[in-house]
Amino acid sequence: MILNIEASKSFSSITSKPAFLMLSTVLLLISGILILLSSVLFYSKPKDHIAWGIVIIIFSALSLFGMGGFVLGALLGLAGGILAIVWEISK
Repeated sequence: MILNIEASKSFSSITSKPAFLMLSTVLLLISGILILLSSVLFYSKPKDHIAWGIVIIIFSALSLFGMGGFVLGALLGLAGGILAIVWEISK
């Protein structure tokens, strides 16, 4: 009987809100870092602008789920990714 109570307490601590918030914070931080890295690579390798624009859009959309940048950062990232895709290299 004591074992069952212990097991249910440990399961509830795994699924608790602080653990979920910590996981989402880490994922959103990684998403932000990948957006910045993609932007730098877009600047340094403009030939691959479509690929970097898609990566920026994907991770900006992912950050919308966690209220990334108070939504403004995610919207700016989406706009930047779209602009990166439609951008034409000057001759």
